[in-house]
Amino acid sequence: MLSFTPSQKIENRLKILQGLAWFFINILESSLADIEIYRKRYNNLQKLSESASTVLNYFRSSPEKRLKVGDIVEKTGIPRRTVQYALKTLTKQELLQILGRGAGSRYQLVF
Repeated sequence: MLSFTPSQKIENRLKILQGLAWFFINILESSLADIEIYRKRYNNLQKLSESASTVLNYFRSSPEKRLKVGDIVEKTGIPRRTVQYALKTLTKQELLQILGRGAGSRYQLVF
């Protein structure tokens, strides 16, 4: 049976505490980086045009759907060119993703 001296026990406990401290420091650093990402996203949302906000809200009402430009025009009543510009803006800000190319392309909310 192994037996440790009091100084060895203290040293082992310090090693364990040091490992835990590093773990929590890494978690906190990661969390702080995430806060900055969400701050940027929030600021970008505040700068959206009214039409882009309307398009984004339409996606949020049906997050599981993949929508074509025509579907969005029909449901929101916003002119086609304005919807296309809003989709370009929302895709650039990584709030939506585009699936496919050309006339068959669809857009989907990014989670």
